[in-house]
Amino acid sequence: KLDLTDPRGAFFHAEADSATSVFEVAIGGLKCQRFVACSRQKLWWMYPNWGSKSRDVKVETQFLLLELASPAAPGHGGETTEASDGGKKTVAADEDDAGSPCFAVILPLVSGAFRASLKSSENGDDLVLLCVESGDSAVRATCVENAVFVAA
Repeated sequence: KLDLTDPRGAFFHAEADSATSVFEVAIGGLKCQRFVACSRQKLWWMYPNWGSKSRDVKVETQFLLLELASPAAPGHGGETTEASDGGKKTVAADEDDAGSPCFAVILPLVSGAFRASLKSSENGDDLVLLCVESGDSAVRATCVENAVFVAA
């Protein structure tokens, strides 16, 4: 479920058919130039990692910053026009943003008794999974609101 009421970004909710203490939801594949992430490696330590594909996302990822394709790149809003010298010229949709990279962030959150993280799918299907868990099999829910925040 998706909540678009905040103008700064979107909140995703995790839902299940029956009450559970662990949710794993595919949120899709990454389409980016590259990313930097922080993933929990030990109980108290996080390490950075880098990549460009969904399969590069490590287990227990707590923060994911994506560099998206530039809006001025071919096929991303640029318009080709005839230049005064007879050649062709590509003009960005917004000249102020021409060549500037665009970024998006995916931030797993703590919501009530549940905490979220990201990981890549183990099936080789190049998807990112949202993992939401309570850490206690007695603490169960069918819906965890605001499990992850996404903004661009």
